[in-house]
Amino acid sequence: MACDTPPASMCANSSTLEVYAATGTCSGGTCSYTPSFVPCSAGCAGAACKSAGWTSLTSNTNQNLYSVWGSSATAVWAVGAQGVAVFYNGTSWVVKSPPSLATLWSVHGTAANNVFAAGDSGQVYKWNGTAWSVAATLPSGVTQAGVFVDGPDSLWVAGSKPSYFTSLYRVVSGTVTLVGSAFEELDNGGGAAVWANSPTDVWAAIQDGYPAHYDGTSVTNETGAGINGDAIWASSATNLLIGGRTFIQQWNGSSFTPIATGLTGNLGGLSGTSATRVFGAIDDGSVLYFDGSSITNQPTPAAELNAIFAAATGEVFAVGNGGSIVKGP
Repeated sequence: MACDTPPASMCANSSTLEVYAATGTCSGGTCSYTPSFVPCSAGCAGAACKSAGWTSLTSNTNQNLYSVWGSSATAVWAVGAQGVAVFYNGTSWVVKSPPSLATLWSVHGTAANNVFAAGDSGQVYKWNGTAWSVAATLPSGVTQAGVFVDGPDSLWVAGSKPSYFTSLYRVVSGTVTLVGSAFEELDNGGGAAVWANSPTDVWAAIQDGYPAHYDGTSVTNETGAGINGDAIWASSATNLLIGGRTFIQQWNGSSFTPIATGLTGNLGGLSGTSATRVFGAIDDGSVLYFDGSSITNQPTPAAELNAIFAAATGEVFAVGNGGSIVKGP
């Protein structure tokens, strides 16, 4: 059985938020989920930390940052223009870029020694815990590559091809296999725009608003979500969010439903710890918060944000132009 419906976040007490891992373990037909306890400096209420404000972190780069992911809150990567990659160790950000000056649009992984990044160079890079190296080379002409890692040296890569096609590739131990293509270019300027719930349920954001979906047999456009997709995140196969511009659509496993956002800026990235604790990066410098039923906006010191990462332990990092990084909430 699949253990992908964790309990909702709750206030453990007046100053601590209890959150659960998105994926649990099964024993004897029963799912269990590991909780984490997040200190709330401004107090906890309504199953969420009260906003104490977002603080700026020194990134040690002035390049635009387009994607952010971490194996924990003390092992976070952000990548962007000119091939920059910066690493957060829980105290400070350090520049640790792979051997390329081409823009990196996406970073993702499963562990501190299994991190992958890709972009416009046609190559996929891996951080093995010590150094970056070329893990795979994509077919000629592939740009704007986005990655989703689902295991050791195992990942999905989507990228733009000439003639307005998005191609989806399976990459295992450096071997690249084309699984299919869909019409229109990948639009992942706000971070990773690829998501895999399973090998037969893979998604990629598409520029014309129709996300590409791979069902294990073929890649097709899901026409129910008519939005310009910039971000994808899911808590399970029956709760997937795709967003772009001022819109978000929610997939329940069979159809899309629009979510009222009230946004005035454009959404560039989504990340969450559960279906009731989701954050979004907005290009006006604010952060969206979705509690599973309604959306609120939180201001940050940043002028423009492109991507966001919510750690399982509760900490959230958002990155943007000019090397902007904020941490909250």
